[in-house]
Amino acid sequence: MYGEGKRIWGKLGALFLPSLIVVLFDLLSLRVDAPTAGGLSFLAAILTAYFFFPKLRVRPRRLVLALALAVGVAALMAFLF
Repeated sequence: MYGEGKRIWGKLGALFLPSLIVVLFDLLSLRVDAPTAGGLSFLAAILTAYFFFPKLRVRPRRLVLALALAVGVAALMAFLF
């Protein structure tokens, strides 16, 4: 039972990684230029995925859902800022 809950949190966490990139990019671009902010946000997401989700398989359906969520977060961040 405990292992199943852990897998669900892992899948949900991986689903929000593209949104993490968008949010970090928006926040970092306020202080540094866009290429640096993009590089740092992708580096943070890669390190997060490497350390917290080492055994997670990426399926195309989950990838599309994660990217759609990231686009939604980007639109919301653009509306708010």
